[in-house]
Amino acid sequence: MTIGTMLARASLVVGATLVSLLACEALTRFTPLVRVAVAHSNAVPWLTQDFYRLDDRCGYAIIPNATPEISNLGMRGPNRTVAKPAGARRVLVVGDSVAYGIGVGAEQTFSAVLEAIFAAYHPDVPVEVLNSGVAGYNTTQELAFLEQRGFALEPDVIVLAYCPNDVLVTPIVFKDGDRMRFFCPDREIGGFDPLWLERSSLLRLFVAATQGKGLGDATGRPQGVDHDSAYASLRRLVRSARERGIPVLTVMFPLLAWEFDEYESSARRVHDDVARVLDEERAPLIDLLGAWHEIGAKNLRSLELKGGDPLHPNPRGHEDVARRIYAHLVGGDWLELGPPRPPKRS
Repeated sequence: MTIGTMLARASLVVGATLVSLLACEALTRFTPLVRVAVAHSNAVPWLTQDFYRLDDRCGYAIIPNATPEISNLGMRGPNRTVAKPAGARRVLVVGDSVAYGIGVGAEQTFSAVLEAIFAAYHPDVPVEVLNSGVAGYNTTQELAFLEQRGFALEPDVIVLAYCPNDVLVTPIVFKDGDRMRFFCPDREIGGFDPLWLERSSLLRLFVAATQGKGLGDATGRPQGVDHDSAYASLRRLVRSARERGIPVLTVMFPLLAWEFDEYESSARRVHDDVARVLDEERAPLIDLLGAWHEIGAKNLRSLELKGGDPLHPNPRGHEDVARRIYAHLVGGDWLELGPPRPPKRS
């Protein structure tokens, strides 16, 4: 075989490879099914709507009034004043996409259901429940939000929605004006430069398929995260709120990818670690892993994705969480509302 023939064949292979890559790039960029698959990846949520803005403290934040469901404060729910209304109580929910309520309507989130329960059983004292959940946030970002804006909202109670993947860093790609922006606190995912991730839908899909397949390594600890760094922000959040006289109730959400009898050991380890940290901080915890065992994961998954969403609970799950939070807050008289008054039947 002559050198010319070898070069011709090599050129043909290279050319065919480039054409195939371009075709795959077009497929991932313009095919809705693939876009949805990337959007729901644990590795790189691909949020293409004009919904987020870059933020110096939190990395990114929801744009106020971005949609009819988003308030003037950039939260899912009705408009609110920064200052707490006179005579009212205020519960501030912080968390990620579970708190935000991906997979359910705004009125079905546990924040909205909790506010409705307060209104029904304590009609004489207005209770506002503000939902500041943002998809992809971890505890470090939630603490940054509280220090930046959350504490100024004068909450009487903070409810922290904690998920096992909160110990990980979640990169995010979103539309910012007329371009796609990539955000990751570590500035790098899977060894790829953010600029390439920002430009290539195919590369984002590859990262989504190969990164973040599990929470744990062989030791059962979260990948690349030691105990101190993973939970330092959780400790700081609890202590920072306590210094301001604001109690924190943490609600630990299980991942719904497995039935609870077969719950992944690394995820269970995160539950145990969080319980240990909060016990050391003398902060209360509602761990739904045990509470939801009888209901079953398959009955709690959102139907947003075919086969069930492995991360986000459905309306039944949100309502159950709201009732558990209500029972805890009222049982401990956290908001000084007095005994509940059963609503009158019509």
